[in-house]
Amino acid sequence: MDPETPEDDEMDDGDAGAPEEDDDSRWEEGVLGAANGGNANVPRREHRPADVEAELDDDEQLDDAEGGVMATYLQAVFERLHSEVSGDTSRSALEHKWLLELLKAPGADWWLRAGLAEAICERLGIEFGEPSYYRDIYVWLPDVRWGELPPCVECHSAAEVGPHAFRENHFGRRICGLNTHYFAMSRRYCCSGCKQNAMEVKQAAKERAEAAGLSIKEMQESADAKPQYTFMGYDARSRARLPHGYGDEFPAFLTHRGGVDLLVIDLMRPLFNKGLRPEACSATLLELHTKAYTKAYLKRENLLELEKKKNETAQRLGCAVKKTAAMYMPNGL
Repeated sequence: MDPETPEDDEMDDGDAGAPEEDDDSRWEEGVLGAANGGNANVPRREHRPADVEAELDDDEQLDDAEGGVMATYLQAVFERLHSEVSGDTSRSALEHKWLLELLKAPGADWWLRAGLAEAICERLGIEFGEPSYYRDIYVWLPDVRWGELPPCVECHSAAEVGPHAFRENHFGRRICGLNTHYFAMSRRYCCSGCKQNAMEVKQAAKERAEAAGLSIKEMQESADAKPQYTFMGYDARSRARLPHGYGDEFPAFLTHRGGVDLLVIDLMRPLFNKGLRPEACSATLLELHTKAYTKAYLKRENLLELEKKKNETAQRLGCAVKKTAAMYMPNGL
């Protein structure tokens, strides 16, 4: 069926003056009839997909950045941030906390833009690859940025919340934007009050079972039944309760396995209200990403051609030749 053919929802088959069915309509009727056991007279049913809800606890979230230049860069930035915030560098008055200075600089708004990647790689002591491989990084640490600890997702209070740890199984969440992607990184926090309550409840249940002569068998608690006292700083349930609207500063909507920039989210409602289908929106995003990649690819090709001509001129003059990198190494982007 032609995707641009409108559905025949506006008039019933018995309406006077109904237009004759075209080939596409007869083809659609035949397909629907075959799908319903060969009975073409079965009326079409409106398809209502199930609601999609965010999985807000990402304890099992894997690393969003696979192997490559950006993954190496992301891990190095993450480890340096860990060191400056709660590691060895944070405990030394002699160490220069240059990464936090970059994040706190006027206009930075806690972004590490891709244009700074070369300078940051030099400070981190890692090799800098092609400029097009690098993406922006957004850092979300409300206690360091504003001095406000994120409220607990269970008791909704920040009175007993403290920093817990930087995760070791992934270094940043990949966020899909209009024509590119970026990464967001944070750390885990722990509510000591909820943790103590959970331990006391578990111990009390164990004691009652032993007093009744029941055998105790350790069971895997479900995600819904298990009390949660540790959470990521960008958890939406916590961000919504940050004071002074600080939670609105986070630029993305996260689910268990993905993240979407809020600009894309803000565009979805008006576009869908105007009749754009979700699959068309997805295809549009894919086209925008592909076009941005192609432009970066062509830009690099032109730069290589320019460097080649400069090197040929330098060879004729007996000057040093600058080595040019290969175009787009595997797993670079």
